[in-house]
Amino acid sequence: MERLTPGGSAWLHIGGPARRLYGGGFGLFAMNFRGSEIHRYDYSDSTWDRIGGVGSFWTVTNDAIYGVTWNLSGVYKWNGTGTDWTQIGGPVNRIYGGGFGLFATTPDGSEIVRYLGSPGSWQSIGGPGATWSVTNDAIYGLSSDRSGVYKWDGTGTDWTQIGGPAGNLYGGGFGLFATSPNGNEIARYLGSPFNWQGVGTAGWEWAVTDYDIYGLSPDRSGIYRWNKSGDSWTQVGGPAAQIVPCP
Repeated sequence: MERLTPGGSAWLHIGGPARRLYGGGFGLFAMNFRGSEIHRYDYSDSTWDRIGGVGSFWTVTNDAIYGVTWNLSGVYKWNGTGTDWTQIGGPVNRIYGGGFGLFATTPDGSEIVRYLGSPGSWQSIGGPGATWSVTNDAIYGLSSDRSGVYKWDGTGTDWTQIGGPAGNLYGGGFGLFATSPNGNEIARYLGSPFNWQGVGTAGWEWAVTDYDIYGLSPDRSGIYRWNKSGDSWTQVGGPAAQIVPCP
């Protein structure tokens, strides 16, 4: 594992092989290769601390990391020390996190709910969707048939369509991005319905930080950072299996 230094000038080796990485405002986390433990990277001394055992998957917000049990029967929040976690929700299909908070889909995928900050307290905000993405100030959804991108209005279950067909959504502090249905292009949402800017071509994976978007080339041979103008990108790294945002 390697981490791009602030400013994007060099890479630091920070660990060995991992099955999956999870990053966000609260830090960088890794599931070990066997999938039996999750660790948090300690930036102060460049070590990894074990914080929990087996789980199905995790998501990171600005102030916490949340996990789902291996059988999808419950959502848990790490208490911040050791390996102690508190259950905050029941069965889910998937969880999504970011600066705007924590969200989960129901087991049958028919509904999405928002975590209100205390165990067992969740708010229904909408119906089914293909996928969801959380930025610092909103949650966005891709309709079940991937024919449109929607933004939650912030109250009730009302959503506003802001874009047409898309393949996938990627969000973070730098904003919302969507790939075309065939995956050949990626575009940035400019803040008003159907106002998007094409920023690049195909990529294997994308990671949105507070200030940038990074892309992993289709053959995973290089990592690139958007130059914030047109569709110009600069290579900042070599081959990688996965890229994730981290503070």
